[in-house]
Amino acid sequence: MTGLGLKLDENDRKLIDRIVETGCSVPLSVMEQVCRRLAELQETAGPKEKIAISAGVTPPGTRQIITQMLHEWIEKRPDLSPAHLSWALMAAGASDEAFRERESVEIVWTGPAGRSTAFRRTDQALLELIESAAESLIIVTFAAYKISRIADAIVEAGQRNVDIALVIESKETSAGHYVHKELATKSSRLLSVVKVYTWPLDKRPTDSHGNHGSLHAKCAVADDKMAFISSANLTEYALNINMEMGVLIKGGGLPGQMRSHFRSLIRDGVIQEISF
Repeated sequence: MTGLGLKLDENDRKLIDRIVETGCSVPLSVMEQVCRRLAELQETAGPKEKIAISAGVTPPGTRQIITQMLHEWIEKRPDLSPAHLSWALMAAGASDEAFRERESVEIVWTGPAGRSTAFRRTDQALLELIESAAESLIIVTFAAYKISRIADAIVEAGQRNVDIALVIESKETSAGHYVHKELATKSSRLLSVVKVYTWPLDKRPTDSHGNHGSLHAKCAVADDKMAFISSANLTEYALNINMEMGVLIKGGGLPGQMRSHFRSLIRDGVIQEISF
């Protein structure tokens, strides 16, 4: 392939992957310096001149990333002009920076208020996430009971036609904290809008004594836009009187990664739907 045609071969894709990796790993200020050197490079420059672009880049780890990218360029697409590579690198770096700027991470907290800090309450953050869901909502918890405000928000999301998955601990391993009671008392509402999933015992690893692993994750994700990770279960104590800490993540790639992860577990049968 010559020029910048649209048909990509394996070498093109490997170079593109390396450019993207470089854009995500190298500070934009350093990328700008490298791209200026590339833009000044003659198209007839040889491999040694191309590799010399990374000279003077600090720290050493960043220089290594740049050098690896330059080697990939020389080996996979030596016909790609320095100017074209420069534009590709700047686009990758600028896209990554814009991506990071759109992402925000906020600490959420249940417990005593500190004198010098003021964090969002756990229940407030979770309610914001549920109320923001437009297409998909996944909630994962070990235990869930006495959560009327949360249950009301989930029902309202279901009435907006949000696809809702509730992943809970199984009755056999929950030591009496099973979510079944909450679902039973809210059955006319919650069960009409959610699909309930659990991690079956036959899908869990065991230790040398035959003890099964537990579903200990507590998290939620709305669409690909907002994610909540916390130490708190969906219980009255956890949301009101315990000492619990977590984060609320808005934007960026993490919410989408979380959603894809749990959807793949469901699709592969690791997490399975149950009925009441």
